[in-house]
Amino acid sequence: MVIALASSTTLLGLAVSAQDARPASPTVAVEKPEPHPLRPMFDAFVNTIENRFVNTDKLKEINWRTRAETAWPDVAKAKSATDAAPRLNALLAELKTSHTRVFTPDEPEFYILADVFGQSTAVPEVWGGPVVMPSIGVFTAKFDSRDHITHVLEGSPADKAGLKIGDEIVSIDSAIYKPVASFRAKVGTTVAVEIRRMKDGPIQIVVVPVVMMQPTVAFERATSNSARVIERNGKRIGYVHFWQMRDGDTFKNALEQIDGSRQQSRRQRNQNDPTAALDALIIDNRVKIGGQANAGRSVIDLVANPRGGTAQYHGRDKSRPSQPMRSFAGRSTMLIDHGTRSAAEMFAFYYRYEKLGPLIGTTTAGAVTAANAETLPGGLIMTVGVTNITIDGQRLEGTGVKPDIEIARPIPYSNGADPVLDAAIEHLAKQ
Repeated sequence: MVIALASSTTLLGLAVSAQDARPASPTVAVEKPEPHPLRPMFDAFVNTIENRFVNTDKLKEINWRTRAETAWPDVAKAKSATDAAPRLNALLAELKTSHTRVFTPDEPEFYILADVFGQSTAVPEVWGGPVVMPSIGVFTAKFDSRDHITHVLEGSPADKAGLKIGDEIVSIDSAIYKPVASFRAKVGTTVAVEIRRMKDGPIQIVVVPVVMMQPTVAFERATSNSARVIERNGKRIGYVHFWQMRDGDTFKNALEQIDGSRQQSRRQRNQNDPTAALDALIIDNRVKIGGQANAGRSVIDLVANPRGGTAQYHGRDKSRPSQPMRSFAGRSTMLIDHGTRSAAEMFAFYYRYEKLGPLIGTTTAGAVTAANAETLPGGLIMTVGVTNITIDGQRLEGTGVKPDIEIARPIPYSNGADPVLDAAIEHLAKQ
């Protein structure tokens, strides 16, 4: 009896088909699609946050990896890693933690952080050397979609050329202003900076040299160049703009330039015209970068508890005693604002704790989380908050340090006016 089989059945677990007797079709290789060029950068970004970010409860709350994957289609539309950075930062903003952000080579902060954290490998053109950036010595921010100068480094080309805080930068060499790109390929030359000092007012052209600037060195020099004496009501009021919390020696050296009681060497002290001691001191803590908390503590010690006795200088002509160092407790003020962040906020907290004088300005940034810097594929730098910080049981993250005397400094079209500094001078002059 002939048993007819269906075209396919199963015998002993094996599929048997009437087609089996036919010759096998040739094997066709299926090519895997090329990985998206931004995917390695994105994976490194996601993994770094997952492995390093301090607030693990927050990562669990938003289900970080799943949430990140929902953002990938939008990130994948970016034309480059730099173009993707704002999309990554929008995702990081959901973590609500300072010092957790992505920076691109088009931002001055990229070079500042690379220098501070020693990430020179993030900047290929300076591999193995110091981190540098093309600059004229200003930093800017947007107000109503217009670029205004917010900081001018003392002694920089911009400072010498007369650019002021509040100036609107309209263009650079008749092209759209970009904080870093406008000065690339122009180091060693000059640029025509077109500015306005009145809203929609006439345009002025200021010619400024472009230099290659190492951020930490530039900040150190600006601190030194900022030191000056303001004479008011018969008092010598010292002023030092402490640009970075890197070490206390930078501040100490600047203070010694203007305070005769702290000049310890014959080279610093002109025997024919010795520098007089200061009656008061203004510490400008409105900065561009934080740094190390120990730097602020060393400055507090220097200002509050100066060490050193009265020295005798024995020259050929006659002996001359030095002026004894005095504490500035009760004879000083500190200027703060929303740019005072990180270690600079801890500096302000210590200053108030030691009761050295009033804090004048506006509330600090509330950005006090210790961070590490990481490089990402595609030439980006990412800072990651890795440690929460409390001071004397208080957490400054998200709250900041409030001033004792609240005065805001307007920026747009202010023509360099500084009512915060004016208030500090007036306060000390009345004492």
